[in-house]
Amino acid sequence: GFSGIDVTTPAGAAAAMTAADAALATVSAQQSTIGASQAALDTTLSSLDDSYVSTSESESRIADADYAASSTDLAMSNVKLAFATHVQALKNASQSNMLNLIG
Repeated sequence: GFSGIDVTTPAGAAAAMTAADAALATVSAQQSTIGASQAALDTTLSSLDDSYVSTSESESRIADADYAASSTDLAMSNVKLAFATHVQALKNASQSNMLNLIG
């Protein structure tokens, strides 16, 4: 540290410069460590953002597929209902024609 250093003498000034250089080296080393940690965090954040986007896109595709499957099921039900209605109408018409022949 700087306590007890007499900067009014050449030896004291040299000691103060040496202490200042050591302090700057320590600060520089800490800045490097912090910078490396920040870069690692930035990379992790970017990766998490990409994962979030991919997950959201996947959920959207799944929802689209579910909607398409439901729409297809509804269309199939409507076709079956229309077919059953048509068959029932033919049956009723057939029975009516037979009654007309008999009666």
